Amino acid sequence: MVIVVSTTTFPYNKGKEVADLFIEVSKKLPVQKDLEKPILRMAIRVTEEGLKSISITEVKDGKYNEFMKHISQVEMEYFKIEGIKFNVETYLSGVDAMSLIGMKMPE
Repeated sequence: MVIVVSTTTFPYNKGKEVADLFIEVSKKLPVQKDLEKPILRMAIRVTEEGLKSISITEVKDGKYNEFMKHISQVEMEYFKIEGIKFNVETYLSGVDAMSLIGMKMPE
């Protein structure tokens, strides 16, 4: 199983603009249920650098490339906001990671 953790950071004064655009983009480019299963749609915290948002998604088997195209389309919608930054990290589940080294995840 592939898990994707997306992090978005943006200036404090852009919070409302980002939130408004989130609603708009969610309608234009909704969650693709054939590609992904959201685990955490959004969580936000205040940091020294600004606001930081994360989302965690399980990517459906064999759909990683399609999912990455979709998430890139979503991110492109936000680049008009000055100071916004994205980071996308890919993780393997413990079961998949352990199998790479010939081991099984303990129960």
